[in-house]
Amino acid sequence: MKDKAYPYRFFIKYSIVGILVTGVDFAIFSLFLYVLAIPPVPSKVAAFLGAVTVSYGLNRVWTFRSRQSLVRQQFPRFLAVSIIGLSLSAFFIHLLVVRMFVHPLISNGITSGIVLSWNFLANKYWTFKIRNRRDFRDEPPGKELSLVIPAYNEEHRIGKTILENLEFLSMQPYSWEMIVVDDGSQDETIKIVGSIVRNRPDSVRLLRLPRNSGKGAAVQFGVMNAVGRYVIMADADNATPIEEIGNFLKEAREDTILIGSRYIGTSNVERKQSGFRVLIGRLGNIVINLFLLEGIRDTQCGFKMFPLALAKDLFSRQRIHGWGFDMEILTIAQGMGIPIREKGVTWRDVGGSRLRPVRAAVNTFLELVKIKVNVWSGLYE
Repeated sequence: MKDKAYPYRFFIKYSIVGILVTGVDFAIFSLFLYVLAIPPVPSKVAAFLGAVTVSYGLNRVWTFRSRQSLVRQQFPRFLAVSIIGLSLSAFFIHLLVVRMFVHPLISNGITSGIVLSWNFLANKYWTFKIRNRRDFRDEPPGKELSLVIPAYNEEHRIGKTILENLEFLSMQPYSWEMIVVDDGSQDETIKIVGSIVRNRPDSVRLLRLPRNSGKGAAVQFGVMNAVGRYVIMADADNATPIEEIGNFLKEAREDTILIGSRYIGTSNVERKQSGFRVLIGRLGNIVINLFLLEGIRDTQCGFKMFPLALAKDLFSRQRIHGWGFDMEILTIAQGMGIPIREKGVTWRDVGGSRLRPVRAAVNTFLELVKIKVNVWSGLYE
């Protein structure tokens, strides 16, 4: 049940911050105007910059209480709000003091009221807006675990992967399902998976996309059809061994996303990629952390676990169908304040990948730009 008193606490906190910020504004304005003898307009600019800095900090850590470090995502909006507020301040101070000859302190009070009103509306409904979550909690889980595996032209390894997974999962005490999503394969992938499904129809499902749409589209289709309390996505090559599922379920929480990582202290990379691919991956992750995500060392490891309700909420908002879908899903999650925790995994490079590092890097960068535009435009809200 929602706390009915929340809106009142919200307004009270914002009002207290507003009073404090107004005091900061008046103090800086008076200092610059009367002590330093600086003209009214630059004095107001200095007062405004000091006030909005204090306002951002207090509203972030107290009024809105962001659960994650989202400064990089909030900053573009905050900057836009500040620039507009600064323009309003300069305009009204000039109008009232220079054109209408109103006393500077009175003019500052009127201007502050206008700017505070603008800041309140912009910060509440844009800068610090908490994105609404779609409620999938009414869908009771049918099993404890859903394992989603996307596959495209994987005839040389999908059979081995499924059999290894079945061997492990068959010995577990919890209920489970394996969902293989064919992404428009043109080889024998469907035939191989289909033969296994016929022998294990209660455990393995084959879903098919009519044409090759991208790894992101395949994972999204699988997640939206999953019924497990926890949904784990894994690659068709089992680069992260299926045994990691047990380690992930031990730390499972209904409100947290747990993602595999090759780059933290507890990880164990048994067989590394080529130096060039490692370099491309690490540089890509630096760029991703600069522009989209904060504090995640490995966004592209294919082993991730989501609680069912969160998984369906996040993947229902997905727009990227290529390799960049991982960073899109994690970006949406961080924007909603959902905790994301990295867990070191065993990982080994498996030969036979059709990924072209340079082409994939370029496509991923273009998808990064698209995700950033989507964030700014509020498409994920």
